[in-house]
Amino acid sequence: MSQAAVATLSGVPAGREKPATGQSHVDLLGMVDLLLSHLTPALCETVFKRHRRTERERKWTFYAVCLFWTAVIVRQPPSLRNGIDQTRKRKGQDQLWPRVMARPQAFFEKAEGQRPGLFMHLYRAFVKSILPHAPETYASWMKPLRRHFPEILIVDGSRLDAVAHRLKIAHGQRAVLLPGCVTAFYDLFHGFCREVLFFPNAAEAELPRGQAALGWIAPGALIVGDCLYSYTQYFRKLAEAKLFGLSRKN
Repeated sequence: MSQAAVATLSGVPAGREKPATGQSHVDLLGMVDLLLSHLTPALCETVFKRHRRTERERKWTFYAVCLFWTAVIVRQPPSLRNGIDQTRKRKGQDQLWPRVMARPQAFFEKAEGQRPGLFMHLYRAFVKSILPHAPETYASWMKPLRRHFPEILIVDGSRLDAVAHRLKIAHGQRAVLLPGCVTAFYDLFHGFCREVLFFPNAAEAELPRGQAALGWIAPGALIVGDCLYSYTQYFRKLAEAKLFGLSRKN
């Protein structure tokens, strides 16, 4: 496919986007170092002490659990059990896996008893820590828009059934394993999600969720959404919050 064709499909002006290559190599060493410099034991301990209810820390501390899920995302082990086995090995060069000498069942018992709210507060604290150090290197061809909007955020939502279908342990199960849904706000220029909100009721409509999640956004920002956000009541909420909106009609 030619570069002009790729630009036409993506919406990026001709000459601003290169076609994807068949073979690519990504060096994660710098990313891991940056990640661990902000996802620290002190940050996790502060969030845990401030927002814990009945949760307790034993061998699987809150920091170890967060580090484990981070390693699962980055390293993508063939199974959770394989990832848990990594935590029981002697400390090697891969510093992403936490070192926890506990039986595997202890992890699943720990995960079952932790509230999603703890991870939400940790993510907010992590974003607050890393945001001043994150360069705005994404969508550079749209940078002239910054003269009009201090931020451009893309909002979207999803139910968690799509996540459940990717879990090996859930194959063949017809019951609802992961009830609930999420609404996320993606920062166009920084290139990561600024806010991710979990709602336990999977039947809750996406538009009300998006309206209820506007309080954290600074005035003047532009919020981009799909056709589910092209309603008068949503733009009225944006106007009340001194925000701007753009959405597809159909």
